[in-house]
Amino acid sequence: MGESVIVFDLDDTLTDWWTAIRAAAEEAADEWTASQFSEVVQHEAWTRRDDGAVHRAHWRLRVEPLDFWRQLVSDSEAEAVAERFLERLRPRLYEDVVPTLQRLSPDTELGVLTNSPFVDQELKALEIADWFSTVVGVSDPIRKPHPDAFRRLFDELGGQPNPVWYVGDSPVADVEPARRHGMKAVWLDRFSDGWTPPNDVAHVRSLEELVDLVDLPSPR
Repeated sequence: MGESVIVFDLDDTLTDWWTAIRAAAEEAADEWTASQFSEVVQHEAWTRRDDGAVHRAHWRLRVEPLDFWRQLVSDSEAEAVAERFLERLRPRLYEDVVPTLQRLSPDTELGVLTNSPFVDQELKALEIADWFSTVVGVSDPIRKPHPDAFRRLFDELGGQPNPVWYVGDSPVADVEPARRHGMKAVWLDRFSDGWTPPNDVAHVRSLEELVDLVDLPSPR
C-alpha cells in the first residue's frame, strides 16, 4: 500500500454540509423559513438523474446565498438573512474522517481535489490540512467533472501514480470522471442514494471501509 495515492473530494465527503446548512438556517431565520430553506436547497442545488445518481452542489450556498434566500423572504430581508446564514455556516467533519486519515496516513499519500474555492482555509480550520500532501481546488470554468480538473491533479502529483484512488460522494463529479481518467473510483454513498455504480467502482457507506479496501488489488 506504500505506493498508493488516495485523493478525496471535500464537500459531502469529508465535510458534513447538510447538517451545517440546516443548523445555520435555523439560526438565521425563523423555524418555518428554516425548514422551507432545506427544500429550496434540495430543489436548487441537488441534481437528480433518472438512474438515481444525485449531485449536490452545496458550495453554491457559500458563494451565492442570496439566490436561495430570495425564494423565501422579501428582497429587503434577504441580504440580512443571507449574511446571518453565512456567518453561521460552518461545515464540520464527518465522524469517520479523522479515524480513517489516522489509519491511512502512515503508508499512503493523501490528497484532495475539490470544487471548493475555500479548500485551504477550510482544511486548516478543520485541523486536517497536515494529512494531505496534495491539495487542488478548482473553480469555473473547470469545476469537476471537467477533465482539466483531473489533469491539474495529476500535474500536482507529478504524473499519474499507480494506483490512484479517488473517493467522492457524487457519481457525476467524482466517480464517473475518475473512472474516465484511469483512477480507482470509490463511491461514498452517505445519503443512501438509489444509484447503482458500475462493477469496477467500490461502493462504501463509510470512509472507514477504505482501510481494508485499498489493500485489495482492485476495487470490488
